[in-house]
Amino acid sequence: HHLFLKEDKTVLGSGKNSSGQLGDGTTDERRSLVAVSGLTGVKAISSFVDTSYFLLEDGTVWGVGDNENGQIGDGTLVNRSIPVQVQAVSNVVSVAPGYGHTLFLDKDGNAWGAGYNIFGQVGTGPENISTPIPTMSGVKAISAGGYYSLYLMNDGTVMSVGRNRSGQLGNGEVGGSGGPLTIPGLTDIVAIDAGFNHSLFLKSDGTLWAVGGNVWGALGIPGNTDTGTPFQLMSDVAAMDAAQYYTLILKNDGTVWACGSNYVDQLGVSTPDEVVPPVQVFSGLILQGPNKWAGQWEYAADGVSVNTGSFLGWIDTSTSPWIYIYALDQFAYLPEENVTESGSWLYLIK
Repeated sequence: HHLFLKEDKTVLGSGKNSSGQLGDGTTDERRSLVAVSGLTGVKAISSFVDTSYFLLEDGTVWGVGDNENGQIGDGTLVNRSIPVQVQAVSNVVSVAPGYGHTLFLDKDGNAWGAGYNIFGQVGTGPENISTPIPTMSGVKAISAGGYYSLYLMNDGTVMSVGRNRSGQLGNGEVGGSGGPLTIPGLTDIVAIDAGFNHSLFLKSDGTLWAVGGNVWGALGIPGNTDTGTPFQLMSDVAAMDAAQYYTLILKNDGTVWACGSNYVDQLGVSTPDEVVPPVQVFSGLILQGPNKWAGQWEYAADGVSVNTGSFLGWIDTSTSPWIYIYALDQFAYLPEENVTESGSWLYLIK
């Protein structure tokens, strides 16, 4: 499903809606845009699979959709088709949804967590947490992945917790679960991203470090061998995205590089199914401000910010005024009058 944040700070959505994740009060699939019910003053949007989150200007968070594990954080395990307020947290500045669990960061640097916690990925507490609980302080940024979590601390170090089946916690081991622990050897980190089972870390000097699952070559190295020790993958990097079994990298020169699974051509190259090492797939990318690149971030076009969910989106300067969104989901519907379709690419006219 897609979410769109409008200039008037309301939200529209379209696509799959089986758990009520579009927030229109139904569970009906929507092939045209519908308004998210009852929300105004929305500052940011995020989504993961069948759950959507809305950060309001007053620092409250509202959620809708799949709530089987309590990941919405409203104190229940009931799916929601109309947004409900996340309990216990206030003055929130960012939301990080993961696979069944969700992290929240408040303005004082306190991290909170809710949802599926069988591997301890929330950081503390019972197996399912329906009301957010405090997990860590002194936090600068949060990222929730496949049953594990990453915390960027104020001192530039990174803490990890949860499942470590592929070594994604970066503790030098592969297997089991653990944490919270400080990842050895990582300092001066400015950005983090937790994928399904691999983790990415950007240092202040522009070097990109990676650890964890390497199935399909997600770490950019041959052999499909997982690693529990972070290593340098690339330099001169501006931003990155750890997706499920693949990695996207934006360099400072505006080029985009990719590695890993290309089974449905999601990397922007037609062959092969596995791309190792990283290859350049694009050039001319323009960042539209902080966190305006790929994955679950937003894009601005004619006053509408587009949350691309698990899709890859970018702005191409060579063919302006187009915004490109690579559709990996058959339920990626956009207004027909604003879109032309060619294969798996959707072109959103500015």
